[in-house]
Amino acid sequence: MPARRASVFIKDERGTVFVEFLIVFPVLTFLCLGFFEFANILWERQQMQVGLRDAARYWSRCRTEISGASATCTADIARNIAFYGNPAGSGRLRVPGWDEPAEISFDPEQDELPNRAVLPGEPPVRPLVTVSGSVGYSGLPFFSTLLDRSITIRHSVQMRYIGW
Repeated sequence: MPARRASVFIKDERGTVFVEFLIVFPVLTFLCLGFFEFANILWERQQMQVGLRDAARYWSRCRTEISGASATCTADIARNIAFYGNPAGSGRLRVPGWDEPAEISFDPEQDELPNRAVLPGEPPVRPLVTVSGSVGYSGLPFFSTLLDRSITIRHSVQMRYIGW
């Protein structure tokens, strides 16, 4: 009698779709969450790259003194441009959690920028401006839970110093 019940159970196909769904659902969920998490990391990195490129463009055209008058060129304005996309530092952050002054560095620093115009044919003091930044990823905790560590996004931009 038990063998007959087992054969009836083996031949019955009414629950196969449900069992297959129970097997595939966790795998698909895991893959979808990983895809969205990875896409969010790439989006934050791209936003940080845009901010650093804007700050480097501003910083490469800075001159602390223009024709005897002091310019309003400061590292705070460059940071606001990187963080918020505008010199006033208002609005939404480009990257959530990316707002600490220590997360962006400038080379050369402001006190090293040349105070005089570079004459034609004369090489500049430091021809390249480098703006570097880093931010800790603050998105969904999917990867940080899996990897048991946080993800840091870093980028650096170089532009030729041309002054104003």
